[in-house]
Order: sequence, then structure tokens, then C-alpha cells
Amino acid sequence: MFDRDKVQRTTAAIVAALIFSSVSVSAAVGPARSLETAPAQVAQVQDADRANA
Repeated sequence: MFDRDKVQRTTAAIVAALIFSSVSVSAAVGPARSLETAPAQVAQVQDADRANA
């Protein structure tokens, strides 16, 4: 028969691997999502002659 300790270790390892993989995927997706929804910013440079016109 199966050794109960081995089955518990295997199950725990599978659960831990699923948790770690989902955490790493969400850590990678989080910053990508924040960049895609950020508004585009355009830099503007003013000439010295026209700055206070």
C-alpha cells in the first residue's frame, strides 16, 4: 500500500508549488496592469521668450 507520510508530503509539495506559482504570476501581472492603465504623459518645454507671455 501507499505510505501515508509520503502521500502527505507529496500533497503538501503540490499545494506549495501551486501557491508559489500563482504568487509569482500575480507579482508579474500586477506591475504590467498598472502600466497599461496609466495615462500617457507628454513633456512640454517652454521657450524663455514665451514662458511668461
